[in-house]
Amino acid sequence: MDRRLFWFEALKGGTLIGLVRSAFALLQQSLQAADHTKAASLVGILSFVTLVILIYALCRKVASYADPAQGFSYGKGMSFVFAMMLFTGVITGLYSAIVNNFFMTDVIYDQVNEAMVVYESMLPAEQVDTFYDSMVKSMLNPFTLILSNTFANLLVGGFVGIFVCSLTIRRPDIFATPAPTEESEPTEEEKNE
Repeated sequence: MDRRLFWFEALKGGTLIGLVRSAFALLQQSLQAADHTKAASLVGILSFVTLVILIYALCRKVASYADPAQGFSYGKGMSFVFAMMLFTGVITGLYSAIVNNFFMTDVIYDQVNEAMVVYESMLPAEQVDTFYDSMVKSMLNPFTLILSNTFANLLVGGFVGIFVCSLTIRRPDIFATPAPTEESEPTEEEKNE
């Protein structure tokens, strides 16, 4: 498969998954804010099921592009899933950065204050303020959010990919004619011989 096609499809698929996951996260956060925890839990489950379905559908699509003589191996499928999850992590990280910095800043401070109750008993008194500041900065820093979301999506995508890629394998067809490769023009020396 052509590298440009591989990365183009990974970009499209990762962006689609990232936008869908961001929409589910927004719905889930809205339901939690309205104190509908059961509905928010169902949205979380639906988000995961949708992720699995999208990864499966996109892997099958890319597997159909593979040259029949070469097939689409398990390794190629996992590579595609990881490539998609890189783009998904960037999209969900941007979503988190926008929401945390502009719409839910007070919620972030409340969460940090709740967590600090536990950490205050474990930390020396002189480190509490420094730790509090670093927690707030990490939850509002766009680069930290993008990196953490990318890492989290790589883990989740890798876990889902283990199972999905076993379903999307295409064995090489030994009777298929290989795809024509571009042959280079003969050099002047080869023409003279």
